[in-house]
Order: sequence, then structure tokens, then C-alpha cells
Amino acid sequence: MTQILTMTVDELNEFYTRKEEKVGVSGYIRGASVTCTDADTYYPITGAFVNKHIEGFTALPLENAIQYDSLQDLVMELNEQISTQCSKNGAVLTFAVALNPSDPVLPAEIIDGSDVSREFSTGTSGAMGNLTTVSLTAGDKVQLVVKSSIAANVVSVLNVNTTIKRFY
Repeated sequence: MTQILTMTVDELNEFYTRKEEKVGVSGYIRGASVTCTDADTYYPITGAFVNKHIEGFTALPLENAIQYDSLQDLVMELNEQISTQCSKNGAVLTFAVALNPSDPVLPAEIIDGSDVSREFSTGTSGAMGNLTTVSLTAGDKVQLVVKSSIAANVVSVLNVNTTIKRFY
């Protein structure tokens, strides 16, 4: 049995617009340092992200964030590879991605599934990776954040590689 698929002109135009629009970010940061003054409070990763490729987003260096600029709502895949160490023995570090963060970042602003944790010994480097998805609309901001289970912990971000790309 043969089925015929029909689409209106508007549906066809939307399909091709979604298919062809370039949207994404590829960037990194090296040598950043964040002091987690209070335990279990998220702090933005500060420092200069180098955005090797950026389409449909704007870097916001004063906010340590990037803003989604496309007029089309999309589900995006976020991927972070993090190498870090800290100053407090036995601290559990949690890296996450915040959506439209306030100052301070609230737990409700953390994107579901974007948080990844690991316990550290003083001066020991460790790596963590994370992959999640998020729905973005024009004007949304995303920000990489970290929290420590121990107060007054200096977190050294040795390297972060990040990509944001269209999921579907």
C-alpha cells in the first residue's frame, strides 16, 4: 500500500528552515579560578571563553554566559569536558549548566541532567564529562557553573571544552 505524504507550503518552508539554519557553539576555557565562598552554592565559571565557532549565539563575557539568538525554538545538545582541581580535601565539586541564571544562581535554574559531581583530594586533578539537552528560545542564556560541598574552596578550572549543537 502506498501512502502519499502531504505538506502545506508553510510546513515545507519551516522544515527547510529548521534543516538549514546553522546553530551551535564550540569553545574552551583554560586556567580559570573560582572561589566557592559558601558551600553548596553555584558560582559561574569566570574567565575568557575562546569561542572557536559560534552561530546563532552571542558571547556575553561580562555575564560569563552565552545567549541564544535564533528566532526558532530548538532542542540543543550541551556537552562539557572538564578538567579541574580544588584547594579543600574531600570536597565534592558539582559542575552544571544554568538556564537564564540569576545572581546568585538558584538550584531551579540548573538544567535537568546537566549536573555532574566528583569528590577531590587537595591538589589532585580530575576530569568529568557531561551531556544533556535543553529547549532554547530567543534570548535564553546558558552559563557553566560550579559548587563545592565545602566553603572557601578555590576551584581551579584547568580546561573546559564545550559544544552546543542542534539535537533535533
